[in-house]
Parts: sequence; structure tokens; C-alpha cells
Amino acid sequence: MRTLQIKYSIYLLVFTLLVGTGIGVLMHHVFPSHFPPWYVATVVFFFITSLATLFLTNDKGKKSDRWLVNMYLLTGIVRFVLSLLFLTAFALLLKDEKRSFGVIFILLFFLYTLFDLSYLFKVEKWIKTTNTIEQ
Repeated sequence: MRTLQIKYSIYLLVFTLLVGTGIGVLMHHVFPSHFPPWYVATVVFFFITSLATLFLTNDKGKKSDRWLVNMYLLTGIVRFVLSLLFLTAFALLLKDEKRSFGVIFILLFFLYTLFDLSYLFKVEKWIKTTNTIEQ
């Protein structure tokens, strides 16, 4: 399990660099007037929340069959609430470029959620294979 976490941590770093740089370059060169402030902070926010999801959904102390799903749902709800707080802080602090920031934020939210789901599927597969081997 630890190897899977380290592997996906590296994938997350590469994913963050590619997606963050790709969207940033696209917005900066194609739509420079709509390049949102706090863009780097947004990418860092999603990187940290995904990294937290990777390490909170480990297999230590698994109590029930639904433990992994429950932990992922919990981290998803926490990410959603933190996202709402992040968006609210942005809306209160900066008055312009709210729409472009919101669109980029939602796009990043969905991309990182898909990344986390791919990790969840790999963990579930790993748990099933190790449980089959142990039995």
C-alpha cells in the first residue's frame, strides 16, 4: 500500500505540473485579460487536498468493508467545504475576474476529483487482490 501511495504521489506531482502549467500557459497566452489572480494558489490548494486524500485513504486500521469509501467521501466533503471557503475568500478579497476564476476553479476541481477517483479504484483493486491472496 505504501508503494502505491508513493507512486501516486509522484503521479500527482506530475499531474499538477502538467495541468497547472498547461492551463496557466493557455490562459496567460490565449486569454491574457481573463487570467485569474490566485491561479497558483488554486493549483497548490488542489495539490494539497489531493495529497491529503492519498494519505488519509490508506489501509491501516481498516474497520469495515466500506471504510475506504467512507474515508474518500469524508475527504471529498472536506475538499468541497474548503473549496467553498476558498471561493468565498476570493470573492470577498478581489472584486474583478470572478467569472474566469470560478470557471478555472471548477475545471481544476473536476480534474483533481477524477485523479482522486483513479487512485481510489487502484486502492480498491489492491485491497481486493491482497485480501484474495491472504485468504
